[in-house]
Amino acid sequence: MSPASKNKPSTGTHQAKPRLRDTVHEKLLERLLSGHYSPGDVLVEKSIAEEFGISKSPVREALQRLVVSGYLRVLPRTGYLVTSVSAADVVELAHLRALLEGEAAWQAAGRIGPNEVKELRSLVEKAEAGGDGLALNRRFHAIIAHAAGNSLAEEMITSLLDRAERILRNDPRMADSYTGPDHWRIIESLEAGDREGARTWMRKHIVDIRMQVELSYPDSGHPAES
Repeated sequence: MSPASKNKPSTGTHQAKPRLRDTVHEKLLERLLSGHYSPGDVLVEKSIAEEFGISKSPVREALQRLVVSGYLRVLPRTGYLVTSVSAADVVELAHLRALLEGEAAWQAAGRIGPNEVKELRSLVEKAEAGGDGLALNRRFHAIIAHAAGNSLAEEMITSLLDRAERILRNDPRMADSYTGPDHWRIIESLEAGDREGARTWMRKHIVDIRMQVELSYPDSGHPAES
């Protein structure tokens, strides 16, 4: 009984740290995506820990995750620099998204349930009614990635969506990039179990977004061609 008692607190401690680290990571990521932190800003571990009222350890872990993801760069003895994102980055991300999300849509067409389809329809309706197009679009794509049933692909797609949103969120020229008939065609294909159609429309949708970025940013380094 005594050994068991000694082990329990240790287990609880190990479980609590990741949860706190993940919470801090989510809050910092949200700030990066929303533009609360801008490229060139320097984040200081101690200041963030004091703001959140926690120790520096979970803050350090969260910041390191953001470094690995490319959002921050370590400045020795100073802090963490918020990195910049170029239009060329978004174009390159779109190429990867078209490949990954096209296949995810193909898989999702044979797996997605009626409740998920209902939510997809609701998201498009809200976007067309003037809602936050970027946030609604992100949820739209996340649902399909999840419905595909491939956790690794879902994780990669989520990361790509986050990276792309950084520049799109802060540029008014791209405010309407995520509305249009393609969403409805994707939904119809998914609901009908039409895997080829789902893949085709998803890829077209993302290529169209890429072309809008290329047209809005002539210096992106890529021709505005499909």
